[in-house]
Amino acid sequence: MHSENTQHATKVDSRPPRILVVDDEPGIRRSLQGAFSDEGFEVILAESAEAALEVLSRSSPDLIFLDIWMPGTDGLQALSDIKIRLPQLPVIVMSGHANISMAVKATQQGAFDFIEKPLDLSRVLDLVRRALSLQASTDSTSNLNRVVAQSSQLACGVAVTQKTLAASAGLFGQGLHSGNKSGIMLEPLPANSGIHFIGIHAKEPVPAHIDFVESTGFATTLRLGGTQVGTIEHLMSALNAYGITNLLIKCNTEIPVMDGSANEFCALLEQTGIVEQDAKLNALAVTECIRVGNENEFIMAEPSDGFTIDYTLKYPEPVGTQHMVFTLGLLSDYR
Repeated sequence: MHSENTQHATKVDSRPPRILVVDDEPGIRRSLQGAFSDEGFEVILAESAEAALEVLSRSSPDLIFLDIWMPGTDGLQALSDIKIRLPQLPVIVMSGHANISMAVKATQQGAFDFIEKPLDLSRVLDLVRRALSLQASTDSTSNLNRVVAQSSQLACGVAVTQKTLAASAGLFGQGLHSGNKSGIMLEPLPANSGIHFIGIHAKEPVPAHIDFVESTGFATTLRLGGTQVGTIEHLMSALNAYGITNLLIKCNTEIPVMDGSANEFCALLEQTGIVEQDAKLNALAVTECIRVGNENEFIMAEPSDGFTIDYTLKYPEPVGTQHMVFTLGLLSDYR
């Protein structure tokens, strides 16, 4: 494992990747230095944001681990300064006092990811490998339209390529039903992982699967053990449209409603980028007509070569009867 990781991470110029660790706690610096050195990385240590900026003036790291809470210049200000100097340099932010708004703010300022203390070294090393090797397509528009064209085949029973995000991303808003401030952190997962939700301080994720649906009253709510998340419809819709099959979603108990549509989720996915993974997903196929409901209210699924929704709403006036047909195809159509 040691030689494989080192070989995978070694750069073209034969220099091992250089990681700058910025933390005012000596124990954290020593732990990360030992873990990274064992994997064949070159490690530089800094005890403050000011020391880190001094290192950047004379050295070129390939990755930075940056603590949020430090004396003097805090980590968020340091992150802003680093991104002004080196906008493409991946920075992983650490904190022992994490909350969803802090995580979202860090990713919005350009952090590659946000990790909580105490650190899980296996996850730390996974983040390092992703940060050093994961690249999003530069041709985002054509790539994303191709992603959606393929994701529309999910109803046809064909094998499609699995996908995840190119980096972590976040949004902060308000829950529709709880009224509480809420946010989400989206983190890439390896192939064959699936989509999972987890609380910001929770340990047990709940899969985005029908077996874990607790309630559909006013919104879809998932639960597993102590982990619960509600109002997932718009986010799940966007993930399906963009073909994302592997993702960890950190949130409070409710996905933020944003503007009431999936629009801001779409923008976040496009800004972050989507990557294809070396694995296929055998999608479900509808082979016969399935109908649930009664004469006045029902949903019906029929075999089709694509994914089309034909929806009719019959309310008393002034709403009256409304009818819409939508076929999942180009991203512009979905947006």
